[in-house]
Amino acid sequence: MKIDKLNIKPIPIRFFVVTFLWSWLLWLPFVLAGLGIWDWNENLRSILSMPAIILGAFGPAMGALYSIKTLQGTSAIKPFLKSFLSIRFG
Repeated sequence: MKIDKLNIKPIPIRFFVVTFLWSWLLWLPFVLAGLGIWDWNENLRSILSMPAIILGAFGPAMGALYSIKTLQGTSAIKPFLKSFLSIRFG
């Protein structure tokens, strides 16, 4: 059985790297504090926890934007973002 090389698609490594880096760099201080490895001000942690959770959840979006920018150029980002506002059915 011969594998057709045209049907094999590359793994989008840059997407996964940017996604995990974006999310986990924002969440890592809270994980370390929860495990007791890093001790920091409880008041500061309570203030920053919700913004960090929300911004960290945008990791896949940042990975997608970075991948589109590096693969297709900066001009491809605007049509990509406009496609989210398109309300066409069918």
